[in-house]
Amino acid sequence: MAVIAEVLRGIGASTGGGFTRVTVTDQVRETLRQAILTGLLPGGTRLALAVIAEALGVSTTPVREALRVLASEGFVHLDPYRGGIVRSPDRNEIEEVIRLRQALEPLAVEEAIAGMTHDILGEARVLLQTMLDRPNSDKWVEANREFHEIHYRGASSERLLEMLAGLRAPVVMYVSRAVIQHEGFRIEANRQHVALFEAMAERDVATAIEIIRHHVALPIAATEKAGEDVVEGDVA
Repeated sequence: MAVIAEVLRGIGASTGGGFTRVTVTDQVRETLRQAILTGLLPGGTRLALAVIAEALGVSTTPVREALRVLASEGFVHLDPYRGGIVRSPDRNEIEEVIRLRQALEPLAVEEAIAGMTHDILGEARVLLQTMLDRPNSDKWVEANREFHEIHYRGASSERLLEMLAGLRAPVVMYVSRAVIQHEGFRIEANRQHVALFEAMAERDVATAIEIIRHHVALPIAATEKAGEDVVEGDVA
């Protein structure tokens, strides 16, 4: 518990510390989310309400609310009395999610290209450049997530996007682990990001679909190359 408190205090200090009443729940959620995505709070870590509240200088109420949101996003398992536990998606879950994404992502790509705008491409270009310029930054995973979300902003089917959003959290956690443990993952991911951006910008649906089908399976490919698997309690 002392380690968790130290991690959260460190992240809180890096954001300037001190949460306003209006944004306290969102800030607690983001602090925990970043700690999970960067591997500072690995799968299996217990998140005690009192410990988190003390470390961040808030009451347990916004902590409880933040954990509920994180649970809905697939990052934690809730313990209704004590807080939660950081999820650690296993290999079978990730393979199932990837199969579903490979079936759904092409539909989203087709819709997104049909609704693509200069503003969307501009925002995607900024995030792409961030990933290319700072491949070893802690912000890479978050920029990666936003890059894909922005591309789909032009898609017309809200239900399709909601389904994909629900499938994204476990893969984001797996990507975070692959980023930390597998040298070269970000290089290959960025190469595919450039190709995807160019295909989307050129409104080349067939090429974009082919790229995205390979891209969503990249985390599994990275761990297979290293002969590794994800098991409950792994330290990312």
